[in-house]
Amino acid sequence: MSGRRAPRLAHRLAWGIALAQMLAVIGWTLIWMLFSPYVSYDELAAATAGRHVAASVAAGTNGARIVASQPLLDYAARRSGFAYGALYQGRLLPGSSPEMPSLLTGIAIPGEGEFRMMDGRIAHAESLTGASLPITVVTAGNRIGFDDAPTFFGILFPQLVAMFAPALLAAVLVTPLVMSRAMRPLRHAAAASAAINLATLDKRLSTDGIPAEAMPIANAINLLLARLHEGIANQRLLTANAAHELRTPVAVIAARVGSMDDAPEVRALRRDVQRLTLLVDQLLAAARLQDALMIARTRLDLSALVVDAAADLAPLAMLSGRDVEVLMPPDPIHVIGEGDSLRSAIANLLDNALRAEPDGGQVSVRVEQDGQAVLVEVSDHGAGVAPQDRERVFQPFWRGNSSWQGTGLGLAITRQIIDAHGGQVTCHAAADGGALFKIRLPVAPDTRKPD
Repeated sequence: MSGRRAPRLAHRLAWGIALAQMLAVIGWTLIWMLFSPYVSYDELAAATAGRHVAASVAAGTNGARIVASQPLLDYAARRSGFAYGALYQGRLLPGSSPEMPSLLTGIAIPGEGEFRMMDGRIAHAESLTGASLPITVVTAGNRIGFDDAPTFFGILFPQLVAMFAPALLAAVLVTPLVMSRAMRPLRHAAAASAAINLATLDKRLSTDGIPAEAMPIANAINLLLARLHEGIANQRLLTANAAHELRTPVAVIAARVGSMDDAPEVRALRRDVQRLTLLVDQLLAAARLQDALMIARTRLDLSALVVDAAADLAPLAMLSGRDVEVLMPPDPIHVIGEGDSLRSAIANLLDNALRAEPDGGQVSVRVEQDGQAVLVEVSDHGAGVAPQDRERVFQPFWRGNSSWQGTGLGLAITRQIIDAHGGQVTCHAAADGGALFKIRLPVAPDTRKPD
């Protein structure tokens, strides 16, 4: 899985809208400037020509004059009939086009704008600064060309900025807010799907408010959940039927072994039958776990459940030459839950500890209250569990290596039961060697009425 942060759809959409707006504004502005009757391209060309003329004005000992620069000469060469001049204090500067004196004789030249010369042609006047002098540049025969592009876009760019900046700002600021609100149903659906587990496969995602574009994803997830629910239900049914069919022959074997003489081989056979019985019970418990957890939960004395679980495993402990130490608090500690499931979870931990405990050893189970939680600790003096395996032991059928005893189901079932009761079960190293398993469950609310 990549560590890169996923791009946000709102940001992509905001920049996409901004780009679309920018292209639309640029396109519309170009069309408007090309075809609008309010845009004079002669004026645009005159602005370029005036800039060249003003840059060619030079001040000398005999006064100011126009010394045609190369850009001005190139501009004039590309336009037949082009004429230019500059006036300072009402006097036409030397260096102006030769025909300018006759064309401007008797003409009132404005400071800015168009006027007609003596030959009837339209000329353009513009007040500029040349050689640090205030001059009036007069040009005629202006026609727009590629060399007018800087002037053209110099006028166009401020208009584009003025038109596009508010739209861009609105897109960048408003679109993420709108998208965040529109994506709220999807976030709720994502949270709901993340909360679904094996115990709640019957739940489905609500499609209320989900956009039509995302509806296929929600429907596909609901279809997947339905298939998972059906598949796991069939698997549980198959496991339950197989375990149920095994119970009778295992019970017959146990009865026959129980009637035999108390020889060493018989005691070993009894232990094997006891473990076979436990395996069948665990398979049946795993298959029926979901149904058991759906039973109405009641207020239970957890200490009593621990004592019952220890009593159930006492025969197995005696047959294997081991002992079980039960340490209880003086007062009952109550939890809310399903009794058979919790007793099975504790029994699984005790069975796991008895199998790990060396011959003649003692397994310990302790119950104590820790604030608003109750702790059940089961410890042994076996080889313990390596740090890297302390989470794996709760995976179904995980047995570490071939030397480990057991089915690999007990701890997995225990975790499912404890998780369903809002608790946690974890594996640690015991203080004096071996493994230490801790169950933490919330304490039931005190329902006693105040005096």
